[in-house]
Amino acid sequence: MVRECLKHSRFVVIKAGTSTVSNDDGSPSLTRLSGIVEAAAQLTRDGTKVILVSSGAVGCGRSRLRKQAALHRTLRDQLKGAEDIRGEGYSAACAAAGQLALMSLYETLFATQDVEPTQFLVTQRDFHDATCKKNLEQSLAAVMDVGMVPIVNENDAVSGNTNWANVPAGCFSDNDGLAALVAELVGADLLLLLTDVAGLYDRDPRQPGATLVSDVHPDHLAKWSFGPMSVGGRGGMEAKVGAALGALDKGVRSVVLASGAEPRVVARVLAGEALGTYFSKDVP
Repeated sequence: MVRECLKHSRFVVIKAGTSTVSNDDGSPSLTRLSGIVEAAAQLTRDGTKVILVSSGAVGCGRSRLRKQAALHRTLRDQLKGAEDIRGEGYSAACAAAGQLALMSLYETLFATQDVEPTQFLVTQRDFHDATCKKNLEQSLAAVMDVGMVPIVNENDAVSGNTNWANVPAGCFSDNDGLAALVAELVGADLLLLLTDVAGLYDRDPRQPGATLVSDVHPDHLAKWSFGPMSVGGRGGMEAKVGAALGALDKGVRSVVLASGAEPRVVARVLAGEALGTYFSKDVP
């Protein structure tokens, strides 16, 4: 079986996209997050190293910012009507407000599993600068050596990565690219990208007759057309496929793109079940 090698993965990077981490209103999805945390904790106890790349801070922060803005306004401001707080720096402020809430939730969920998480907030410089890159690699290794689970996210509050253009080589423009770089940095066996679609389709999944592609070799994607962006995120299918190909090109053996809404998705993928789309140079 082409996915048999997944059963023997000893180093896994799991990327949970915004549509997996959050509900449509931006609030955290406790059902999906609990499942991911439980799976990551079990893998850690079994001796498999796990890194979680998590989106969701901006979505969590929006509601906090709106609530605080309402409390901060004076009675006169209230009588004038609602004030639009979405100005310059709004997205970064949402990230700053939401990151603490998101990590507090992760800490609570991991505590139920007797596993400790750690937080890594990174920017492009951490992969572009050799010293920063080495420090990141060593820090990740140090916490995993004692059985902790690193949770990595872009430091959106300071990165200014809002236009996603002019990205230096070896850097990232979204958390799909970030997850691929992390997988390369630590030498992961498997990169698991969790999103709001079942996997890669042979055409835009909104078109009649679209079929899910189970297994794919990188060379098969030369003339592929891709669907729209994920709900609430900034990385569409093209970004996810690009991240998958980039990871394979840098030595990651396997990449799986699957729906984060699937029950027990992490455990089932690692058991070799044919969920989502499997990217590998071993595919015929």
